[in-house]
Amino acid sequence: MKKQLLILPLLLISITVIAFNKQIQNWFNGTKAVKKEISFSITGKNDYTLQAYNDAAAEIEISITKINGGKRIVLWKKEFENMLLKQYDSNIMPIENVNINNTFSAKETIEVSYTITYKSAGKVLKLGREILLDKTEQKDKLEIEV
Repeated sequence: MKKQLLILPLLLISITVIAFNKQIQNWFNGTKAVKKEISFSITGKNDYTLQAYNDAAAEIEISITKINGGKRIVLWKKEFENMLLKQYDSNIMPIENVNINNTFSAKETIEVSYTITYKSAGKVLKLGREILLDKTEQKDKLEIEV
């Protein structure tokens, strides 16, 4: 009878540890899940009112990736279809706000990458950039210059 009374609490503790393994690890490691908010905006860096740009367009693809060690997970990806360059002016045009939940700033890095594809008169030019976000900031603003 005493053995059964001893086995039951050990069994309950084992089940609890297995069920809450991730939370227990985070508690011992001192890491806390945080929410990151990323705001994207587009601005024109050149004067696209000239006649040469009348039929020129740009397409933008943005992705957010979480990096933990050698493991990369794409969290969000969006493509903004062709817009004529003359639609972009020097004003900042907000395009998207993205919330990323459950990031562990001590262990994980958030990378934002974007590719701008310029198209004009049958020619295509792709330019890309990758940015590692500050781990201490919970709100980030990224301005993409077209």
